[in-house]
Amino acid sequence: MCLFFSCETDILRGKKIHRKGVCSPFKKLNKNSFFSEPPPRRKKIYKFLFEVLQKLKKCLILGGKKIMKMKDITLKSSKEIEVIESAINFLNKNLFDGKLSKIKVTIQPDTNTKALTYGWACSQIWSDGKIRAHELNITANSLKRSFSEIWITLVHELIHIYAFCTGDPSGATSRQGRYHGKRFKELCDQFYLITEKNPSIGYITPHQKMLKEQKEIFMRFKKSCKINLGLLFKYQRMTFEKESRPKTSTTAKYVCPCCGLSFKTKKGLNLICGDCEQKLEEIEG
Repeated sequence: MCLFFSCETDILRGKKIHRKGVCSPFKKLNKNSFFSEPPPRRKKIYKFLFEVLQKLKKCLILGGKKIMKMKDITLKSSKEIEVIESAINFLNKNLFDGKLSKIKVTIQPDTNTKALTYGWACSQIWSDGKIRAHELNITANSLKRSFSEIWITLVHELIHIYAFCTGDPSGATSRQGRYHGKRFKELCDQFYLITEKNPSIGYITPHQKMLKEQKEIFMRFKKSCKINLGLLFKYQRMTFEKESRPKTSTTAKYVCPCCGLSFKTKKGLNLICGDCEQKLEEIEG
């Protein structure tokens, strides 16, 4: 504002001013009143002042030095979540016949370093006080993948949510959600997912393979998406293994040298055998 008023004052005084590379085209102005000038000249003055204000928008002026606008350093996850939400709505309409209920999408890390999972689904654990929603999570540790692989993860987790919505509280799993049995395989066959048998967790869905029917649905969504999906999922959360520290035992074995009595208890005790009245020997381990 200070620069604006100084410019206006200089113009009214008939001075030739230089502010940020903009030069006033006016030689002399009426000193009595700015508004006594003819409309064409006032229009030129307004145009000149507008140019000055545009310069002010681009930077701040402090002590004659220009302070440049700082760059945005945040990595936004809104685009990834927006695409995932669009894909879920598309799949609900074109694959699951609109039978899925409210879903909250999250991107959280998997803390299990031994067996990394690509995602998970939970039944109705989000609520606003009135409406409850399921959770579908894509793990942050596995976010840097091709969207076709993320698509398979989405369909996999949506099958669990479909089971929730159709009366199966276990989500077509057993052993607290760890084992994917025959019911899960039947739903995978129904919704065009390839399955392979794993001896420990049941049927898995390989992410490198896609059935023809599933690929057609995927390509339809890809064409409808305005964003270049190949450039979107570039970041993932790094996983670090915890340092294994040697375990130190706090117990010791005590043995009577006479009768052979032995037992384990806390280290550093001074014990005597009640039968032999001999001090027990402490043995580590």
